Amino acid sequence: MIRRFKIAGDSMLPALKDSQYVIAEKFSQLFFNFRIGDVAIIKLAGGKKIVKRITAKIGDNYFVEGDNKAYSADSRHFGFIPRSDILSRVILL
Repeated sequence: MIRRFKIAGDSMLPALKDSQYVIAEKFSQLFFNFRIGDVAIIKLAGGKKIVKRITAKIGDNYFVEGDNKAYSADSRHFGFIPRSDILSRVILL
């Protein structure tokens, strides 16, 4: 499944800008492992969706960070996230 997602905020600058659209695919979540360096759409508690880069992996848990660390709420704040909370992988910036 392919989906379009709108970036909100500056946490992924310079790669992704506020209000920019990206294309993401869900096949990785269903059939493959995510890799360090992948940009992913993640579901947080409460249903909020964010876009972050995967920077580390331990088992089925991932550490994600924004490219613009000064403006990013990420795993440095909320810790590792389970694979099940990664909704899709961004394939087109």
